[in-house]
Amino acid sequence: MILDKARKDIAEIISKAGVDATPADIVFPPDSKMGDLSFPLFAAAKDRGVAPGKLAQELHAKLKPQGLVEKVEAAGPYLNFWLNRGEVAKNILVARPQNPRGLATGKRIMLEMVSPNNNKPLHLGHLRNAFLGESVARLLEAQGAKIIRTCIFNDRGLIVTKAML
Repeated sequence: MILDKARKDIAEIISKAGVDATPADIVFPPDSKMGDLSFPLFAAAKDRGVAPGKLAQELHAKLKPQGLVEKVEAAGPYLNFWLNRGEVAKNILVARPQNPRGLATGKRIMLEMVSPNNNKPLHLGHLRNAFLGESVARLLEAQGAKIIRTCIFNDRGLIVTKAML
Protein backbone atom coordinates (compact mmCIF):
# COMPACT_ATOMS: atom_id res chain seq x y z
CA MET A 1 0.00 0.00 0.00
CA ILE A 2 1.25 3.47 -0.87
CA LEU A 3 0.80 4.86 2.66
CA ASP A 4 2.92 2.05 4.10
CA LYS A 5 5.63 2.74 1.55
CA ALA A 6 5.59 6.47 2.36
CA ARG A 7 5.83 5.77 6.10
CA LYS A 8 8.77 3.39 5.51
CA ASP A 9 10.54 6.04 3.43
CA ILE A 10 10.04 8.65 6.15
CA ALA A 11 11.19 6.29 8.91
CA GLU A 12 14.32 5.54 6.87
CA ILE A 13 15.03 9.26 6.34
CA ILE A 14 14.68 9.95 10.07
CA SER A 15 16.77 6.91 11.03
CA LYS A 16 19.60 8.11 8.76
CA ALA A 17 19.58 11.37 10.71
CA GLY A 18 20.21 9.47 13.95
CA VAL A 19 16.76 9.08 15.50
CA ASP A 20 15.07 5.70 15.85
CA ALA A 21 11.76 5.78 13.99
CA THR A 22 9.34 3.13 12.86
CA PRO A 23 6.57 3.49 10.27
CA ALA A 24 4.04 3.32 13.12
CA ASP A 25 5.51 6.54 14.58
CA ILE A 26 4.55 8.52 11.48
CA VAL A 27 1.18 10.27 11.93
CA PHE A 28 -1.16 12.53 9.99
CA PRO A 29 -0.89 16.22 10.88
CA PRO A 30 -4.08 17.94 12.08
CA ASP A 31 -4.12 20.20 9.00
CA SER A 32 -3.09 19.33 5.44
CA LYS A 33 -1.27 22.67 5.18
CA MET A 34 1.26 21.23 7.64
CA GLY A 35 2.21 18.40 5.28
CA ASP A 36 1.03 14.97 4.25
CA LEU A 37 2.63 13.09 7.15
CA SER A 38 4.33 14.14 10.35
CA PHE A 39 6.77 12.80 12.95
CA PRO A 40 6.42 14.07 16.54
CA LEU A 41 9.74 14.43 18.36
CA PHE A 42 8.57 14.46 21.98
CA ALA A 43 9.86 10.98 22.91
CA ALA A 44 13.16 11.38 21.03
CA ALA A 45 13.75 14.80 22.63
CA LYS A 46 13.04 13.40 26.09
CA ASP A 47 15.56 10.59 25.54
CA ARG A 48 18.22 13.12 24.48
CA GLY A 49 17.36 15.70 27.12
CA VAL A 50 16.73 18.54 24.65
CA ALA A 51 13.68 20.59 23.70
CA PRO A 52 11.59 18.99 20.91
CA GLY A 53 11.67 22.18 18.82
CA LYS A 54 15.46 22.39 19.02
CA LEU A 55 15.80 18.71 18.05
CA ALA A 56 13.46 19.30 15.09
CA GLN A 57 15.71 22.12 13.83
CA GLU A 58 18.87 20.00 14.28
CA LEU A 59 17.37 17.04 12.44
CA HIS A 60 15.92 19.18 9.67
CA ALA A 61 19.43 20.21 8.64
CA LYS A 62 20.41 16.51 8.28
CA LEU A 63 17.32 15.24 6.47
CA LYS A 64 17.45 14.52 2.74
CA PRO A 65 14.16 13.79 0.91
CA GLN A 66 14.11 10.42 -0.84
CA GLY A 67 11.65 7.93 -2.26
CA LEU A 68 8.13 9.31 -2.11
CA VAL A 69 9.15 12.26 0.07
CA GLU A 70 9.51 15.54 -1.79
CA LYS A 71 9.95 18.10 1.00
CA VAL A 72 10.70 18.17 4.75
CA GLU A 73 10.01 21.01 7.18
CA ALA A 74 10.54 21.49 10.90
CA ALA A 75 7.54 23.06 12.63
CA GLY A 76 7.84 23.31 16.39
CA PRO A 77 8.25 19.81 17.83
CA TYR A 78 7.28 18.12 14.54
CA LEU A 79 8.99 17.15 11.32
CA ASN A 80 6.47 17.54 8.51
CA PHE A 81 6.78 15.66 5.23
CA TRP A 82 5.24 16.37 1.84
CA LEU A 83 4.92 13.55 -0.66
CA ASN A 84 5.76 13.81 -4.34
CA ARG A 85 2.31 13.73 -5.96
CA GLY A 86 3.63 12.42 -9.28
CA GLU A 87 5.43 9.49 -7.65
CA VAL A 88 2.42 8.72 -5.47
CA ALA A 89 0.14 8.70 -8.51
CA LYS A 90 2.58 6.51 -10.44
CA ASN A 91 2.75 4.01 -7.57
CA ILE A 92 -1.03 3.91 -7.25
CA LEU A 93 -1.52 3.35 -10.97
CA VAL A 94 1.16 0.66 -11.17
CA ALA A 95 0.04 -1.19 -8.03
CA ARG A 96 -2.33 -4.06 -8.70
CA PRO A 97 -4.11 -6.35 -6.27
CA GLN A 98 -2.84 -9.93 -6.06
CA ASN A 99 -6.12 -11.36 -7.34
CA PRO A 100 -8.21 -8.59 -8.92
CA ARG A 101 -10.80 -10.98 -10.26
CA GLY A 102 -12.34 -13.92 -8.57
CA LEU A 103 -12.38 -12.63 -4.99
CA ALA A 104 -15.98 -13.79 -4.67
CA THR A 105 -15.79 -16.70 -7.12
CA GLY A 106 -18.41 -19.32 -6.42
CA LYS A 107 -20.18 -17.37 -3.67
CA ARG A 108 -23.94 -16.99 -3.88
CA ILE A 109 -25.13 -13.63 -2.60
CA MET A 110 -28.74 -12.51 -2.27
CA LEU A 111 -29.07 -8.78 -2.76
CA GLU A 112 -32.26 -6.97 -1.77
CA MET A 113 -32.52 -3.68 -3.60
CA VAL A 114 -35.69 -1.59 -3.80
CA SER A 115 -38.26 -3.10 -1.41
CA PRO A 116 -41.08 -0.57 -1.72
CA ASN A 117 -44.07 -0.40 0.59
CA ASN A 118 -47.27 -1.58 -1.15
CA ASN A 119 -49.30 1.14 0.53
CA LYS A 120 -47.21 4.04 -0.76
CA PRO A 121 -46.22 5.23 -4.23
CA LEU A 122 -42.69 4.84 -5.54
CA HIS A 123 -40.52 7.97 -5.57
CA LEU A 124 -37.00 9.05 -6.58
CA GLY A 125 -35.47 7.52 -3.45
CA HIS A 126 -36.57 4.08 -4.65
CA LEU A 127 -34.94 4.70 -8.01
CA ARG A 128 -31.69 5.70 -6.28
CA ASN A 129 -31.73 2.48 -4.24
CA ALA A 130 -32.39 0.45 -7.38
CA PHE A 131 -29.36 2.01 -9.13
CA LEU A 132 -27.12 1.52 -6.09
CA GLY A 133 -28.24 -2.08 -5.72
CA GLU A 134 -27.64 -2.84 -9.38
CA SER A 135 -24.18 -1.23 -9.21
CA VAL A 136 -23.21 -3.33 -6.19
CA ALA A 137 -24.59 -6.44 -7.89
CA ARG A 138 -22.51 -5.82 -11.02
CA LEU A 139 -19.36 -5.19 -8.96
CA LEU A 140 -19.87 -8.47 -7.11
CA GLU A 141 -20.55 -10.31 -10.38
CA ALA A 142 -17.28 -8.95 -11.75
CA GLN A 143 -15.59 -10.58 -8.75
CA GLY A 144 -17.10 -13.93 -9.66
CA ALA A 145 -20.13 -14.08 -7.36
CA LYS A 146 -23.52 -15.42 -8.38
CA ILE A 147 -25.98 -12.68 -7.46
CA ILE A 148 -29.62 -13.35 -6.64
CA ARG A 149 -31.47 -10.06 -7.00
CA THR A 150 -34.60 -9.74 -4.93
CA CYS A 151 -37.23 -7.18 -4.08
CA ILE A 152 -39.20 -7.83 -0.90
CA PHE A 153 -42.56 -6.09 -0.92
CA ASN A 154 -43.20 -4.77 2.54
CA ASP A 155 -46.89 -4.46 3.32
CA ARG A 156 -46.30 -4.26 7.08
CA GLY A 157 -46.50 -0.47 7.26
CA LEU A 158 -48.01 1.42 10.17
CA ILE A 159 -51.53 1.41 8.72
CA VAL A 160 -51.52 -2.35 8.08
CA THR A 161 -50.08 -3.04 11.54
CA LYS A 162 -52.81 -0.93 13.18
CA ALA A 163 -55.46 -2.71 11.10
CA MET A 164 -54.10 -6.10 12.21
CA LEU A 165 -54.26 -5.01 15.86
